[in-house]
Amino acid sequence: MTDSQAASSGNDFSRPASKQSGGAQAGAATPINVLVVGSGGREHALAWKISQSPRAAEVFVAPGNAGTAVDATNVDIAQDDHKALIRFAHDQQVGLVVVGPEAPLAAGLVDEMQEAGLRVFGPTKAAAELEGSKVFCKNLLFLDVQTSLQHHKQHTMPMLKLWKKEMFHLWG
Repeated sequence: MTDSQAASSGNDFSRPASKQSGGAQAGAATPINVLVVGSGGREHALAWKISQSPRAAEVFVAPGNAGTAVDATNVDIAQDDHKALIRFAHDQQVGLVVVGPEAPLAAGLVDEMQEAGLRVFGPTKAAAELEGSKVFCKNLLFLDVQTSLQHHKQHTMPMLKLWKKEMFHLWG
């Protein structure tokens, strides 16, 4: 279908179907409130895109910035105030929390929110250690490289030796 055919048929493939018809589709999920934690450009991009979804009822950003205030509702709660963020999420019936910055991830905000029964997008404290601790990350990568090299040496070298033997046999 060409763009002109799509336009004449009323189909706009650049937007979700529920936005095309001007309302929710039958059987579509009920829109939820979303809380984005952070105040940087990443959180602005997340809030901007989430606010375009038909599945998002209201988007809050804590603490937010001037840019996020255009696309969402800024909430004056510091990203390191875990208890206040959890209380706000419960009070506003937030269906999804998205944690952007490294500091609250490394401090275990996702773990605490999950323990409080909230749905959260972001790595747990243990997983965030890859980003939060460069020493931990480098040690883990070094261990993986050693393991990979050992595997490579044990499994690839015999194959290379066989290939080399066959090549010399064929080409003299």
